[in-house]
Amino acid sequence: GVWSTLPVNEKKLNAAFRSARSVILVFSVRESGKFQGFARLSSESHHGGSPIHWVLPAGMNAKMLGGVFKINWICRRELPFTKCVHLTNPWNDHKPVKIGRDGQEIEAGCGTQLCLLFSADDSIDLYQVIHKMRHKRRMHSQPKSGGRPSRREATRE
Repeated sequence: GVWSTLPVNEKKLNAAFRSARSVILVFSVRESGKFQGFARLSSESHHGGSPIHWVLPAGMNAKMLGGVFKINWICRRELPFTKCVHLTNPWNDHKPVKIGRDGQEIEAGCGTQLCLLFSADDSIDLYQVIHKMRHKRRMHSQPKSGGRPSRREATRE
């Protein structure tokens, strides 16, 4: 699938994609009282592709969005907020995990617990998602060709 967000979140997500093995996005439609699923970010954002006809909330238009990310859905099942009232997010002042603006980061332990609350989604081929995740890990662990590492690569270790 594809997804887009505001430019301020786009920069954070691109940086996270470059530095982490996996970035998981948890989706919730405002005022729905539920999470609508979660997906793994599978690319940095890209600009200038074919136009996408987004379904957007009132008061928002496509010009407000940044580039387009590719995502791999892991679960497209809904999870009512009532099922996760016991989860608080340390990275949002220990507020309930259901509370957060677009782009709010969720601490890894809390995020894992949240994702485990979703019912399994039999319509998703998790083997493909895992294969893509492993492929990304191999790509990041192999040295880039072309001789000398860049300054950024040299300072990572």
